[in-house]
Amino acid sequence: SFIAPYPYWALVKKLKKYIKPYAGRFWLASLLRFSADVIYLYTAYALAELIAYFTNYIIGRPLVDFWPIFIYWATTHSYVTMARQFGAKYLCYWVAERVNLDSQLEAFRHLAELDIAWHEKENTGNKLKRIHSGGEGLEKMLRIWIDKLIEITVNFAGMIIIMAFIDYRVALVMVVFLLTYLFIAIPLARRASAAARLVNQEEEDFDGIAFEISNNIRSVKVMGMFPRLYPLLFAQCARHCAAQARPRLLSFGCSSGEEVFSLAEHLPRAVIVGVD
Repeated sequence: SFIAPYPYWALVKKLKKYIKPYAGRFWLASLLRFSADVIYLYTAYALAELIAYFTNYIIGRPLVDFWPIFIYWATTHSYVTMARQFGAKYLCYWVAERVNLDSQLEAFRHLAELDIAWHEKENTGNKLKRIHSGGEGLEKMLRIWIDKLIEITVNFAGMIIIMAFIDYRVALVMVVFLLTYLFIAIPLARRASAAARLVNQEEEDFDGIAFEISNNIRSVKVMGMFPRLYPLLFAQCARHCAAQARPRLLSFGCSSGEEVFSLAEHLPRAVIVGVD
């Protein structure tokens, strides 16, 4: 089934809405990470200067040129470590956790306002899975922002600026390479996102059935419905692994092996390992 992608700008606006109550912490974390990554460019340069100094060092030569570089390196390295690890990440991870919780609470409030006819078309497991996945997705985006995106941006910009002072032609080649990479990567990323959405849909269906069985276990056992419901999980698992030529599955707690044989009927090409 086709799942319409969520527009990027709409996602950014939604994320901005959830960040707004914690904007101070978020921008402070971003500033700390940005400043640490900019200063780290000098840290690498200072370390290279120290290595070059001791490579050419002559015994008896005074260390007048060594101490300023070493002090700058030690100071900047200490700031980078403190700002990056104990400042930026702590603050942004806290914001990410709050955004995750706030988005899930808002989703539950929205569910309570929907018409009962919609609730009857969707099982509870699918609803919970979507709410959880949405909150986890927003949290992951903020973690990527503070862990990778700022650092990558600063490093690329720093390398291009440094190379421009050395040889502008090399800097120009780097810019062309970066633009070409983005031009090729964006369409491929869209295809990967579409595949990920289909996988998430399959996981929602599987988890939805499993949750409904567990949540209504008394009715399932009293009415003898389990023999009819259990194969639905196997069929869903088979659809989830259909794209793999030879999927590998672990059946944990399979007792005498009935589950392994049932899985083998739905996935004849799979490598199935049963562990009790």
